[in-house]
Amino acid sequence: MRPVRVLFLLTIFMFSQSAFAQLKLTETEAGRAFKSGDYDKALTELNVLLEQYPDDAATILRYIGISYHRIGQYEKALAAFEKALETDPQNVPALFYMASTYFKISDTAAAREIFEKIVSLAPDSLYAEWSERYVQAIIQRETEYKQPGGPRLYEVFIQVAPQLDFNVPEDPNVSSSFSDDESFRFTEYASLGLRTKQLGNWMLGTYFSTYQSQHTKKSMREFNLSTFNITPYINYTTTILGKSFSPMLSYNFNYSLLDYDSYSNSHTITATFNTGLTPNTLTMPYYRISFDSFDDKGFDPAISSRNATNNAVGIAQYFFFMERAINVWLAYEFQHNDADGLNFNFNGNKFGAGVSVPIVWEIRGDLSGEYQRDDYPDFQGPRDRETNRVNLFVRLARNIAGPVYGAFSYSYTNENSSYEVLEFDRHILTWSLFLSY
Repeated sequence: MRPVRVLFLLTIFMFSQSAFAQLKLTETEAGRAFKSGDYDKALTELNVLLEQYPDDAATILRYIGISYHRIGQYEKALAAFEKALETDPQNVPALFYMASTYFKISDTAAAREIFEKIVSLAPDSLYAEWSERYVQAIIQRETEYKQPGGPRLYEVFIQVAPQLDFNVPEDPNVSSSFSDDESFRFTEYASLGLRTKQLGNWMLGTYFSTYQSQHTKKSMREFNLSTFNITPYINYTTTILGKSFSPMLSYNFNYSLLDYDSYSNSHTITATFNTGLTPNTLTMPYYRISFDSFDDKGFDPAISSRNATNNAVGIAQYFFFMERAINVWLAYEFQHNDADGLNFNFNGNKFGAGVSVPIVWEIRGDLSGEYQRDDYPDFQGPRDRETNRVNLFVRLARNIAGPVYGAFSYSYTNENSSYEVLEFDRHILTWSLFLSY
């Protein structure tokens, strides 16, 4: 944790302690509940104190507002701060927490106005110092997402990444057949996001992306891969009972080539329902349906064709800590693949978890893992096919200059199968340079 952040949190704690001592709240249920994080109980007790100590209304209302803020009821928090300021219009702590709430709900214009007022009212205070940092964050956000004349209408991401793959597929038409042959390749990825229209809480946009890979070994060049994607989407953002909701519907068309010959295409529709049930969590349930078509149908299409309709339902849960500097996620997904070929009908369950943390020297570390089990009930063989797959991923990334970043990553895949010939291990080392703007 950075020293400035430690000082910030320590000062907030000391300020809370001093305010409680002044009102003798430390000896009340309200004070004990607030400090223990039981904000529902604190709200009940604080409202009782509000009737008993009308002369201290501004302070009590401020803590009522903070309690509402911490349980994600931002509209009620703002109302409490408004009442506190009616009693004391220049109450700097109440102004600070009100501005913080506006910042939390992305009303940066209102937040910035209040933060700048705090700097003017109490220029030598810690609240002024914190307010100036918020203002700088708002300016940075506006610089990143806006341009003169209005909101920025595009996002650009470009990545160049040489890779060393220790187990390249020997047959691209059989996803679990590997050669134990290593190869060095260059990969490039680029995406362009366009926000085509925004109407109130509605947003329409489109992403265009492409991925390219080139092997340096002649024997591997037939596995050079090219993909092209277009993804229009519609998104709606609102707040219900103080909770943020952001459902999104998207469509993706993917076209793939191997060695510049047509390989496959797919159409995918995804419905995602994003919600922030608490200030430091993000919940993302989703449903996805894909229609996949492969040019090569195999030796007998009734058995070996991978053309399929794939239904998936899942949920990803994010937890944020240390002012969102650290995030932890958990995920689960169920898939049902209904293929033209019996050998590719399967039901799959996938579990995942990961963490992203700042380390040292502005280096950020990402660690994630997945476990997936697929059962193939119609597999044409002496026994049913079952697959257990483990994926591990580690990445270290650092900003180089402006929007340019560098990263090193390692990924490992281990697949165990009821058919030994389909088992494999795979290691991939990647060095990447990318631009995100």
